[in-house]
Amino acid sequence: MKAEGKVFADNQRRVLLTSLAVAATGAVAGTLLWYPEGMGRVYGFLLGMGVGVGKLVWSRRRTARAFAQEDLTRKAAALSARLTYLGNYVIMGAALAAAALIPQLDFLATAAGLFVVNIVLIATEAWGTLTARATPQE
Repeated sequence: MKAEGKVFADNQRRVLLTSLAVAATGAVAGTLLWYPEGMGRVYGFLLGMGVGVGKLVWSRRRTARAFAQEDLTRKAAALSARLTYLGNYVIMGAALAAAALIPQLDFLATAAGLFVVNIVLIATEAWGTLTARATPQE
């Protein structure tokens, strides 16, 4: 694997583990706050987080596979990126449709859960940038 691929994989692993920790913390806190009448929020949040983490794992595998290919053409890379984005939107739409149709799920909690992984990704990247500047360069 190329150096860029290794850095990408390490960052995605960190984001994945942090996202799972946020999901577990949110589920426990939501259960403590809203049990039993507001459990639809917790179920919706867990659905959204599950789909968000699944999207991250899927994107990670597709990107790692693209980095591993030495003879990847520009056209194939563009097609792979388009398919990844399209697949992500279809998966997110399916989760939101399920939350809208199933009365036991809260729609807004599902939407929030979908975007928590993106927020964790941005926060992890920002934290990495801040710590890289703080450490002296050798």
